[in-house]
Amino acid sequence: MAVPSSGEISLLKIWSEKNENDYSSNNADGETDFSLLGMSSNSDDDSSNGNININTANSSSNRPDGDAPHSMSEWYAYDHDFNPFSSVIADFTISDAIIPSGTPGSPTTVLKTFTLAHGAGALTALFQNQNPELGTLALSISIEGDPGAGGTDNNATGYVSQGTQLSYSPTFSFTNTVSVRFRFAGHTSSANQTRTCTFTSNGQTDVVTITKNTAKSDRRLKTNIEMIGHSPSNIPIYIFNYKTDLNTKYKGVMAQDLLEMGITEPVVMGDDGFYGVDYSKIDVNMEIIS
Repeated sequence: MAVPSSGEISLLKIWSEKNENDYSSNNADGETDFSLLGMSSNSDDDSSNGNININTANSSSNRPDGDAPHSMSEWYAYDHDFNPFSSVIADFTISDAIIPSGTPGSPTTVLKTFTLAHGAGALTALFQNQNPELGTLALSISIEGDPGAGGTDNNATGYVSQGTQLSYSPTFSFTNTVSVRFRFAGHTSSANQTRTCTFTSNGQTDVVTITKNTAKSDRRLKTNIEMIGHSPSNIPIYIFNYKTDLNTKYKGVMAQDLLEMGITEPVVMGDDGFYGVDYSKIDVNMEIIS
């Protein structure tokens, strides 16, 4: 429970909020030497247990400024465990017919949103620079709406790729809806992978886990299948639609063909029971053809 935003407040209860995150506990824990000076300044001890810093993630109007003269009213609405991130982005999966690097087609993008309260200074975001040979994750941010597939709509930041920190400093209001467009660019392997993205504002962080699921090469997931030839190693090549994407025509292989031919190394069984194929290990590329 935070400090009330108005009315009479108690020094003891402020100490309880700052030391126990609970203004209502009214508990000094045996301490007798805390003071308004000690609690209002990060350079002075709150008590014999030492200094506990003020949580600067609170709006500047909801925390003491640290300068004399110190006033009880500076503590109105102070919340010691306040985190500006709410309605945060839950861990999610990017799952689509993602194509190998170097072939035609568009990267996959996913829109997510979260709420940021008391945004000030820069909102930063950083992806791990992990497995770039398996594809690159990037993101674009705006507080004015969806950045769009291109990443530049609504005064967005534009895409910033993994390994490089995105820094965004718009004019924040009291509470903002942050729109984040995640983009996954082509890969050379069908291996699934998990990456993390860390958002930071006012010293508080929110970590999101993104799992990439590559396109499946299982015959059971495809329709309108037509064999158009063979690769130099005699692997059958097809054009087809995914049953979940009848508007896009793909060229590739069937995992079941590889298994029947004894070419087992490129075939990966997913957690969902369907086969994927690591195209970097065969002499066929997966492509979007229309």
